[in-house]
Amino acid sequence: MTQQFPDNVNPYRALSCRLSAGWRSMVRLKIFLLMLTGSGYSGHAIADGTWVDCIYGGSSTQNINSTTTLDVPRDIGVGEAIGPWITVSTPGAWRCTHRDEYQNIHPQMGVQVASPGHVAVQAIDVDGVTYSAYSAGNMSLMGIGYVLRWRFTLNGQAKDWTALTSGREAFQSPDQLLTATDNNGAPWLLGVETQIRFVRTSTNTLINGHSIGMFYAALMRPVQVYNGSINPGSDKISSTFFSNATYIASGGTCTTPDVTVSMGDVSIYAFTGIGSTAAKTHFDLRFNSCPANMNSIDYSFAATTPILDAGNGVVALNASSTASGVGIQLMREENKAVSFNELYRLESYSSAYGGSYTVPMIASIYQTEKAIAAGSVRSAVTFTLNYK
Repeated sequence: MTQQFPDNVNPYRALSCRLSAGWRSMVRLKIFLLMLTGSGYSGHAIADGTWVDCIYGGSSTQNINSTTTLDVPRDIGVGEAIGPWITVSTPGAWRCTHRDEYQNIHPQMGVQVASPGHVAVQAIDVDGVTYSAYSAGNMSLMGIGYVLRWRFTLNGQAKDWTALTSGREAFQSPDQLLTATDNNGAPWLLGVETQIRFVRTSTNTLINGHSIGMFYAALMRPVQVYNGSINPGSDKISSTFFSNATYIASGGTCTTPDVTVSMGDVSIYAFTGIGSTAAKTHFDLRFNSCPANMNSIDYSFAATTPILDAGNGVVALNASSTASGVGIQLMREENKAVSFNELYRLESYSSAYGGSYTVPMIASIYQTEKAIAAGSVRSAVTFTLNYK
């Protein structure tokens, strides 16, 4: 289900949300994920860099355990995404320091990523962004692959996500870089966050009881650019996903009709400062004709643009918007901000009778910067149902 806020001109005029694509009959994919980050250097390493030395600052591996349940429609189409983004994060992956002789040099810094030996089977559009879909292990037997995106942080400042589209073992630079200024001789941290999402790559049969084994999702290394010269680091880490996944066939699912939320014109003078909102509009998510005999039904939201304020459920406008200084806030009933990628229980669901249900929601335009400019407002949020 996709939520879109389409074009409407004038100051924040007619915010429109489109929630679509309900799940059909499904297969439950239960994945126990062990994500290991950092199978490169352990302990201390030699200096690595031209203008700035960046050395992996952690242990040889970082274990992150997560359990995720994905509901996979049995008749899901090729190119469709399966479940939410799954994240592994290393905030302080590399410890970087300016070399003494280059204190006045301020290179652009970032993190390059490559697929570690996996062939890109095809290009797939996920939430309006084109990715290369990779197949690892026995995924191709099940018609499944994964797409990957990453972003890096420099001293806590994060850049936008970059979609991985490179070929096997071909390092790709991020779409944006950050300037590394001298920190008075003190080290600063270069971090990286990777996300994968499973996608349907062929019509091969989803087999009950089939599992996805361990696979390396990405290799990562620092890169610095100055005056046209590019210097990639050799101090690499890897992002490893281990899954014990079992497919369990099940019956039908709820029908989720499209929802359009329209907002009227709103003046820029309706905003009073960062954190203020305007054009608050109520709408409902609808779960129609839900089958009986499910243990529970959950739903979740995933941002398709950068999250500007996670605590307040605010996402950025997409590239086609012309307004600036604002984002879109999504809230649940009782003015509770949405937490992205968190599962919410459909509490009113009756396992004995099934039936149809609604969930009240609120969308608002949220001021994110001191200066705002009038224009069109558009964003998107993915809405996913999870059945047990």
